[in-house]
Amino acid sequence: MWYGCYSDEPFDKAFADYEDARKLSGIAKPLPWYKDEIYPKPLVSWPVSDNEDIFDVHYHLLKLSVDSTHLLDDVLLPLSISPSPLDYRVTWLLHFMLARMLTVRDFVGKGVTADRVTLNLVNQLELLGLHKWTLFAALFINEPCSRKTVICETLNRLMSSISSECLRDIEKFANDQLKINQKWVDQAKALYSKYRDNTDEEATYLLKAGSNVDAHKIVISKIAPESILHKRHKKLQELLEKIDPNSVPDWDLGGKIFLDYITFIESVRIEDIENNPAYRTNLMGICQSILSGLAKMKPIDLQYKKCITYMSYSTKSVLNHIEGCDINNMRYKSDDIISIEI
Repeated sequence: MWYGCYSDEPFDKAFADYEDARKLSGIAKPLPWYKDEIYPKPLVSWPVSDNEDIFDVHYHLLKLSVDSTHLLDDVLLPLSISPSPLDYRVTWLLHFMLARMLTVRDFVGKGVTADRVTLNLVNQLELLGLHKWTLFAALFINEPCSRKTVICETLNRLMSSISSECLRDIEKFANDQLKINQKWVDQAKALYSKYRDNTDEEATYLLKAGSNVDAHKIVISKIAPESILHKRHKKLQELLEKIDPNSVPDWDLGGKIFLDYITFIESVRIEDIENNPAYRTNLMGICQSILSGLAKMKPIDLQYKKCITYMSYSTKSVLNHIEGCDINNMRYKSDDIISIEI
């Protein structure tokens, strides 16, 4: 092109002349740099069809400036830049510059294709051990839910593969430099705790992440039964009190019953039952409410079933100390108690 046109000839005319000469006269094709014999052959070669012409990215960029129909998908093909079809570093940078900064052109698929390139870069950076920049690249995913998922999963994988000191450094970088929401980091920690089968830690991080529904489900299905049966009420109470009841649809038939039971069983005083009529009357109402709620709970496994039975038994034991209390006349019937299976 440089020697085959006049100095005052428009660039698009010069490029068209080159295209005609390339197709008709058989002059040298604009092959990528690694195809040139002066460069050593790459250690790893990838199979490419003989019928598929891979042209250099510089050629594509020139054509992009004169041909409004030239696809950005062809311009930024990794093999036009690198001998590896999995190397998306320059592809991603050029796309960001051409599509978002200069708004020259975008992929045909727009958001979906752009996100695919970003995901490929994220995977590549993670494999290279560039963890901080993996998170940086993930922030450019367009779809919000996918962005959060990728960042959380990336952080989760890091927690099992690097030292605690490196993890703290990356977490600080994510918070201070990348401004990644701390709740996303806590969500990743919850996922890692689940992998380690640490339910207490998982529930704690879920609450920090604002996932009240998921935290509530774990607390009542896994933590509460064991805590109640072994009379370890303090930790369970702390977890239940951190849950926002307004954000949990089944709170009244779950966390509320366990919390009411703990508050009741930890504060009941037998001497006051005998000497304080007002306290006795109030206690009867609380017991009746707990037993009524327990009757509506559906056991999900044997331990949960034992827990409900134990809570019913403990509540009825308190009622037995209340003078004149007829359990059979209460809304909750003794037959509703689920029998414990040994």
